[in-house]
Amino acid sequence: MPINIYPNVLGETLDSDAFDPDIDKYCQEIYEGCNKGSRGANNVPQVIAALAKDGLTRHYIQFRYKELYDKDLAQVMRKEFSGGEFGFCMQALALPADEAEVAMIKKATLGVGAAVDILYAILCGRTNAEVEILKNSYYKVYKKDLAALISSEVRGDNERLLLNCLAANEQTFLSSTHTHEKAMEDAEYIHDKTNVFEIICTAPPEHLQQISKAYQEQYNITLEKAIEKGLGGKAKEGLGILVGMKLEPYETMAKLFKKACAGIGTNDFLLLTCVVRFQTVIKRVMAAHFDLFNKTIHERIRSECSGKFLNVLIAVLDAVSPDEKGATVTPIKVDKIIEEEDEDEKEEAKETKATPMPLKKAAADTSTLSTRARRRREEAVRRLVTDVTRRPETPVLGGGQGTAIGAKPPAESHDWLVASTVATALERGLDRDLHSELVQEAKDNAGRIGQICHDHSDAFLNS
Repeated sequence: MPINIYPNVLGETLDSDAFDPDIDKYCQEIYEGCNKGSRGANNVPQVIAALAKDGLTRHYIQFRYKELYDKDLAQVMRKEFSGGEFGFCMQALALPADEAEVAMIKKATLGVGAAVDILYAILCGRTNAEVEILKNSYYKVYKKDLAALISSEVRGDNERLLLNCLAANEQTFLSSTHTHEKAMEDAEYIHDKTNVFEIICTAPPEHLQQISKAYQEQYNITLEKAIEKGLGGKAKEGLGILVGMKLEPYETMAKLFKKACAGIGTNDFLLLTCVVRFQTVIKRVMAAHFDLFNKTIHERIRSECSGKFLNVLIAVLDAVSPDEKGATVTPIKVDKIIEEEDEDEKEEAKETKATPMPLKKAAADTSTLSTRARRRREEAVRRLVTDVTRRPETPVLGGGQGTAIGAKPPAESHDWLVASTVATALERGLDRDLHSELVQEAKDNAGRIGQICHDHSDAFLNS
């Protein structure tokens, strides 16, 4: 079901006398780090370390900094770290959670063409309460209605879906209202593409689960697959996020991390929004990410980012769930299982006199299995890389023995190019979707290079 990601104290009256003494220490470190140089922050690592805390601590720091130094922390960050995704990330960390999202929405709608993927990530599948907070905050900061902004920036299905999300009218589940018959009826409406966005936005998670089951029973296809086939463009992605946030929120958040890092080039903006926004629930997102992709979020970010931007993202993650370089996420998964075990499961364990595996032993066993699997994979990749790097002797281009200038690459060299691309991708730990993309790109490039050389060989020789 949709989950709240704002700190519980958001909107409450704060009393700094009740704060932990460390809050003042963090404020002082930020102040000193920003005021010892003539231009820019004097001690960037110190500022990052002091500001990149968990969501609740940052909320207190933002409040207390104003009391101590009579300066708005977000404005200080804007002055000291202007420009680039690193600077924007520092500014977002210095804002309350709702105002940080408001700033992200504003940034996503600047210039020509809105960043619809950011709008979907922020607005789809939120609780009614948090949508109302977000709309009020946007008006408070920018003196403009958020729905009016969306209508002015996006069109078509994108506009209709986002406005339905902003309506904040998800119903409360009632067994007397949300019946099996109602689910069958809604599934039929969705199949006929009638009020699809409204039905899914207003359906409580329990009823949406019934709709999904009814849809598969009637049409022999999952609701998610039907969405992929029935919609085009970004609206398909947005509706997928909406359904995912209602039914599997942590897995959906984990997929957004992957989406931000997929393909050639990282979507730094989407990545930083995920890190900053999901921090209050990041442990569960980390566990879901590892279950889905066999890779920690730390590992994914380290492989995609660098410099100060990398440092601040890792610091934000470490504030909640430290993860040393190369470590697995197995302990987090074990903690998640223990924390989320409900009372029914506990009673069942007592009744069956089941003896749970000791925590340390469970973590050690899981870690051992993970290490063995990694070693086997690394050895297989190592053998593959060794094989394919024995490049064929037959020349491809350049007029070597038996090959004229401008001739198309021989088949064995073409096969080597494809194989080496796959091996490199495996060696770097890239995901399966990217393997396919790189292989196709290698094929396209090989043919394109051969054709270009063929078309221009005479002109080149004459020159």
